[in-house]
Amino acid sequence: MQNAEGVSRLHVPVTRSLHMPASNVLSLGLLCFWLSPFLAAFSPACLHAATPPALHVACAPDNDLYRVLRDQGLTVHRADSAAAAIAAAPERAAVLLLPGQYPETPTPLTDTLFAEARRKHLRLYVEFPAHLPGLSVGPVASHKTRRARS
Repeated sequence: MQNAEGVSRLHVPVTRSLHMPASNVLSLGLLCFWLSPFLAAFSPACLHAATPPALHVACAPDNDLYRVLRDQGLTVHRADSAAAAIAAAPERAAVLLLPGQYPETPTPLTDTLFAEARRKHLRLYVEFPAHLPGLSVGPVASHKTRRARS
């Protein structure tokens, strides 16, 4: 394009930039930190394999993480419950147990489920658990948050 003086100018379309509150960036960073050992199942050797390993996920069909993983082309087997996901997963598989009603209701788990996961050598990622073997999980506590003002 040329301006009124006949000087050529490069036209660059203006796009919206992604603005994320600091709390969301921190949450995403913490999620990546906590998922990094879990995602080690996707080592470079696995990523270059003909078919990458499948993930087994217990969550609602509209769960955002499930949809992102599926939309990225990964093989994701979804189950409605933790018990169904653990039962369906083959030995040494990666299993994500995600809450359905966060933050109202924790993910329901039992010692039996953890024993089955241990027997099958599953890699578990448990989000918002109601129970963890050998640990005391307290009641759900809420807190008020303040939004940063622009």
